[in-house]
Amino acid sequence: AGIDVTGIDVAPLLPKLYEDASGKLNSGNVQLLHGSFPVDKQMLQELGDGYDLFLSKNTLKRGYIHPSREANDRMLIRLGVSDQEFLNQVNKLLKPKGLFVIYNFCPAKTSDDKPYIPWAEGESPFSKADFEVCGFELLAFDIIDDMAARKLAHALAWDTEAKMDLENDLFAWYTIARKK
Repeated sequence: AGIDVTGIDVAPLLPKLYEDASGKLNSGNVQLLHGSFPVDKQMLQELGDGYDLFLSKNTLKRGYIHPSREANDRMLIRLGVSDQEFLNQVNKLLKPKGLFVIYNFCPAKTSDDKPYIPWAEGESPFSKADFEVCGFELLAFDIIDDMAARKLAHALAWDTEAKMDLENDLFAWYTIARKK
């Protein structure tokens, strides 16, 4: 597509899976980095800046970052910095008017009498005020996107092959912020 893409993951297996990949496409490039954003300083150097888009899919969820109920620590994501420090680092990576998009698919939330599942709280872990203080203009905040998610899931046969109950167990939210 003629774009340059950088992916970041903390899973130690991923660098091994892709170590033989050249990263060169017909036009554009793929760079895969291993580390914890934004606390891994070496990875941040490799990452650089000047990005048009910073996309987080199924990682930056309110339930992972700021769970509403007690949760097993192994199920949570520790950013290693404050919310504002995280947002400031994303802002630093982006070009002026660059976009920060959070998109999350989630199962149904559980009732208080059932075990809590952090990945079901897919809303933004960051507040509107934090985005604004960190130099972002919110274009969309915690927008429910269930119908589009279910349409995609149906097209991918999640309902038939994975036997997922799309109407009752697939939900989605997105937030879009633009660097001022």
